[in-house]
Amino acid sequence: MEPCEMKSGPNDLPTVNDSISSTSPKPMLRLTAEQRQQLELLYRQCPRPNSAVLEQAVKDNSIISSLDVHLLKAWFRTRRLKEKLSPLINKNAELKAEHENLLFLNNRLRSEALLLNLENKRLKEQLEVQLCMRQLLSSSKAALSETGKQHSDRLDDGANAVSSEVSETASWT
Repeated sequence: MEPCEMKSGPNDLPTVNDSISSTSPKPMLRLTAEQRQQLELLYRQCPRPNSAVLEQAVKDNSIISSLDVHLLKAWFRTRRLKEKLSPLINKNAELKAEHENLLFLNNRLRSEALLLNLENKRLKEQLEVQLCMRQLLSSSKAALSETGKQHSDRLDDGANAVSSEVSETASWT
């Protein structure tokens, strides 16, 4: 096989007429495992072969001899693109996994926040009940104290009246 030669010249570039030449789409050709293996070997030797190198490879290698040079050019172009995009695909997979983890964490934190809000509401209601109870108890004590004071004042008045009667009676005798 000849050494790897880089593409040079306008003849190796696709033109607008190349893509429009046929109106019906060609059926997709599946490569065999052996063909893929031979193309991978060729790719490792020369990732950017020109037409002459591809034609020579087709002549020298019986496994890929049935393949068209245009198909081989497309395969090499696709293979280079896959190699170029491989780090991006891996990074994308990592970012998707991180995104899934963050979504899970976000949902868990939202659930916890909801539970904490419910607990906070319950505690506020409980505190409000306790404050009402204290206020009621305080007002009840004040009312009892006032009632007790009035009652005590009546008792004191009664006791004073009795003691003045006793002292008046004692002074008559």
